[in-house]
Amino acid sequence: RAVPVVLDMTYSKSFPGGYVADAYERMFLNTAKGDGSLFVGAEELVEAWRIFTPVLHEIEASGVQPVIYNFGVRVPKGMDEFAKRYGIQMSENWAEHLALHSGKFDKLRELFNDLDQDKDGKLSADELKNFAAKFYDGREPPERQVSKMIERLDTTGEGLLTLQDFERGVVALGHCCVPSAKRDHSSFAG
Repeated sequence: RAVPVVLDMTYSKSFPGGYVADAYERMFLNTAKGDGSLFVGAEELVEAWRIFTPVLHEIEASGVQPVIYNFGVRVPKGMDEFAKRYGIQMSENWAEHLALHSGKFDKLRELFNDLDQDKDGKLSADELKNFAAKFYDGREPPERQVSKMIERLDTTGEGLLTLQDFERGVVALGHCCVPSAKRDHSSFAG
């Protein structure tokens, strides 16, 4: 019987110690070698223009305006309803999840204490992995992603998160999603 599975192969885990080029490095290397497999072929490009040119003309002629929304907003207004109508579940990422808790210090302390498994008052990368797994369908997130989380939240640069780092980092995330006039700047008071 066939069952759906999540395929999760990361080069850094499969080939530890090996150099893994990023997407642009691979693209430029393939270009230099004359390998066009990553690029659209001439026939595909002509077909794409044949399909999309009438659509673009229709959009231009009808004067449809793009939906404008503030920088940092998770999705444009109405997107959640649109997705729900078509059976799509919009999920938030870790930064969005934390940003929604910006300023809710009791909740942040509770979350911090839950994550601080060894109760040393600091969150390590290993302790953050369990939290991050919620945003990777329950799978362990790549170490690179956990490092980015720490880097984004760590205000001291020591690689571990204190409660103060965590709170300040989350407030900073929240400020990305709230217009300046509505921000609570008192949260940065010394």
